[in-house]
Amino acid sequence: MGLISTIKRKTSTPGTTEVTPGISELATTVLLTGDTGGGDWHGRPSVLDLGSGVWLMAYNTSGGHVDDTNGQIHFKMSDDGGETWTDEDTLLDESGMTGVPIYPTGSLGSTNGPASPLLRLASNGNIIVNTMNLDFTNFPNHLGGAWQAISDDDGETWGAIAQIDFVDIADDDNTVISEDGFVYDGVIYASGVIWHPASEKSDVILVTSDDNGATWDYVSTAIAYDDSENAFEPAIEYLGNNEIIIITRNYEDYAVTYKITSDDLGVTWGSVAEITNETGAVGRPRIYAVDKLKGESTWWAGTNYIMVGFEHQVRGNSFYRRTCIWISTNRCASWTRPIYLDQMYYDAGYSDIVYDSGSDKFVVVSYRGTSVDAADLVQYKFKINGLS
Repeated sequence: MGLISTIKRKTSTPGTTEVTPGISELATTVLLTGDTGGGDWHGRPSVLDLGSGVWLMAYNTSGGHVDDTNGQIHFKMSDDGGETWTDEDTLLDESGMTGVPIYPTGSLGSTNGPASPLLRLASNGNIIVNTMNLDFTNFPNHLGGAWQAISDDDGETWGAIAQIDFVDIADDDNTVISEDGFVYDGVIYASGVIWHPASEKSDVILVTSDDNGATWDYVSTAIAYDDSENAFEPAIEYLGNNEIIIITRNYEDYAVTYKITSDDLGVTWGSVAEITNETGAVGRPRIYAVDKLKGESTWWAGTNYIMVGFEHQVRGNSFYRRTCIWISTNRCASWTRPIYLDQMYYDAGYSDIVYDSGSDKFVVVSYRGTSVDAADLVQYKFKINGLS
């Protein structure tokens, strides 16, 4: 089952051990099954804890990983720790949501479509779903920008989707922010990328919103494409004391993992460091403070963090992936090696994570497929051992 129990290492002090976190009681559930004959690809989910034990999940469906024809964003809900989920686009009372499915204007039936939805909970209670308008057949030369829709009633109704007009970014069409983010002191912080189609390079950027997603402002470029081999799909999290961390991967051969930090809430950034020897080749990560997942009000005061994503298994190839998590017990100063949740699949791993207090277990939502033509939406539920 891929069961990984707590590992204990000997230390220099006789009779003591150093505990390295691991997982146990791993259970895998297929939530939606892909059909290669029908081109059912279900993937890139995001999950959000709305409070009181209610979870909202967003995911996109399309004709395949690299086929966004008729791509759409759908939703499911759970109030029992992921033991059951509602039908597609259905509320807990079995009534239908309004304003769904979601897709960028004019994309339905074209080669463009939404990809990688990311759910955010704003300070005023609004739920934001960010996505991008993407044509994989000509990527990155045909992006359609960052888009979002907002619900102000816990996902019951969704407003019209609209493209974001960023403040101080000239090229909105080649900017995306559906990677990762956090909310601190009422401000939404979002990691993103500005693509440069002519060179097929990208800048990792930080944008913020201080009005619950109504407007978005460019703050800084964390990694310019001439600082690395070309970084994209950045994870971001707050570490306390005005410090932010970004972990990202390169686009050239999918084999390098980078880390960079800021000590002034992203106004300026330190030097880029490679951490591949520590983490392996990380793919599309998201980072969470464990205390945030557990609902602590001052979650940034803790030291335990989780990163979720996948590890590239073949250098130079975007595919052949294993969904996994990484754990840090020292505020992201160092990480465990990948803790695998599944076997290798050709296509897999864009994931998100929540915590179920009732069972003291974590739930990762992800996807997996044996080709790019169909994918199952899957869930992994497990305990983490060895966290103090």
